[in-house]
Amino acid sequence: MSHSNGAGDSKLLVITDDQSFGAAIVDTIAELNIPASAERVEPPVDELINESPDTVAGAIVDTELPDPVFVIDRLTSAVQFSVVAVTDDNTSEVVDRIIQAGATDIFPRTTANAQYELVAEQLLNENTYDLFDTVQDAITVHDAETGEIVDVNDAYCELVGCDRAEVLATDPMELSVPAEGYTAEYAEEIFEEVLETGQKSYEWMIRTTDGEHRIADVVASRAEIDGEERIISISRDITERKRRKQEFEEIFNAVQDAITVHDAETGEIVDVNDAYCELVGYDRERLLEMDGIELSVPAEGYTEAYAEEIFEEVMDQGEKSYRWKIQTKNQERRMTEVAATRAKIGGEKRLINVTRDITERERREQRLEVFNRILRHNLRNRLDIIRTHAEELAASTEATNASQILTEVSELASLGRQARKIDHLMSRDKILAETDVIEMLHDTIDMIDSTDNGVEIQTDLPGKHDLWTDEEVLSLALRSALENATEHASSLVEITVEATQKECMITISDDGSGIEADSLAPIEAGKETMLQHGTGLGLWQLRWGVNKVNGELSFSVNNGTTVEITLPNRHKTVNSHTD
Repeated sequence: MSHSNGAGDSKLLVITDDQSFGAAIVDTIAELNIPASAERVEPPVDELINESPDTVAGAIVDTELPDPVFVIDRLTSAVQFSVVAVTDDNTSEVVDRIIQAGATDIFPRTTANAQYELVAEQLLNENTYDLFDTVQDAITVHDAETGEIVDVNDAYCELVGCDRAEVLATDPMELSVPAEGYTAEYAEEIFEEVLETGQKSYEWMIRTTDGEHRIADVVASRAEIDGEERIISISRDITERKRRKQEFEEIFNAVQDAITVHDAETGEIVDVNDAYCELVGYDRERLLEMDGIELSVPAEGYTEAYAEEIFEEVMDQGEKSYRWKIQTKNQERRMTEVAATRAKIGGEKRLINVTRDITERERREQRLEVFNRILRHNLRNRLDIIRTHAEELAASTEATNASQILTEVSELASLGRQARKIDHLMSRDKILAETDVIEMLHDTIDMIDSTDNGVEIQTDLPGKHDLWTDEEVLSLALRSALENATEHASSLVEITVEATQKECMITISDDGSGIEADSLAPIEAGKETMLQHGTGLGLWQLRWGVNKVNGELSFSVNNGTTVEITLPNRHKTVNSHTD
């Protein structure tokens, strides 16, 4: 760099190795009344790649350089400067090469003031309006006093749906939506604030020529252009973003589970949905002011330190489920089940808690546990007492009522044992193992005594078929099906197995009168009612067992009962030991 002046807002580069010629151009530009300074630069121009187009308005290239075409090409392609050339050679060949390299105009190689006033004006205007019309954001330039639009860029024309001339001839309020509060008075307030403070950000609703309403995020700035005071508004269409936000808020507040959004670093609540407000009894504004631990029960271990441990684990692993006791506004304590997830919202790290109130479920489970324990204890004791007295009665009399008492008591005790076994098997995790279903069927048949009622069991079974399943649960289910069939058959029970690559179907048919509708209805419906209930646990044991091993169960009653049990062909490589 050999010569420059320090005036102006933008910079014009004079690319020449002729020191005196370059200095003369710099001095000439310095004498002009333009918002730009000039600086002479000697080749090579590679160092100019780091120059910002925002500070450099353009370049004047001297064609007396050894390779002016290369210089022009580098400036226009690598740095994307606007370039004019000055030359003494007006032959068409030279002009064509300079234009093809990217120069926008060619001027005589002189230092005349009038010429460089024209050169500077062209470079400055070209730079400004290229930027003005190439940015994606919509730009409007307003008269600072009247608010009238005096210029717009292509992006604004595209946004409102009309050309530049139409926009300039239109009252700005015709492109606004006064009915929604975007009035001339509101616009005047904004402009007064911009003129006073220099800048303001706000939202504005725009009405396009086809009547559509669009929301724009606007940054308005005070500026001086060609000696005139202006307000430049840069608008970005955020209609879709606002719509998505509204949809999110509607979903956020419509879900039944309570949701809180926390700052990942401080743990502070930054957002809540309506369900959470209803759960704790506070409104949203109050919750955002509160310390989250105010809603907890530290005396029972739900402390700030424990909360910090959970937050750290969630931020480290991405998610965590846990239980947390809260205290509502009316001092009621509620137990909740929380699913915490790490997330990023609006570029900020957040932790989202989805909370479900399980207080009633816990209380119900507790009641059932107590009832089960008390009833089991009292039922067992009283059965023992009944049995003792019945045995004494049976020894001292020939009456049959004592034997009947013993029979009923034994069946009642057996039912209790069966219920405990079912509850144990259905509550525990699956224990999967490779199981030969055919061998299991043979063993089950051997355990069932069908000779007392004269029932014959016929089978059509393959030699072997292995499944990866819970052997104990499946055995219990098959035994229930076979016991029911032999108990209700007139003379025959048939068992067949059909195995494919996908499944194994076990069919057990009897020739009895068929399961009564009242006994079958609750099993098929999945629940018992006062009007529909079974007389025992056998069919429930079958239903629950088949469900436990992920099978399917169906009944057909027609000249007897046919039970179909379909088991999936699972393999050891597909399943773990527990679900």
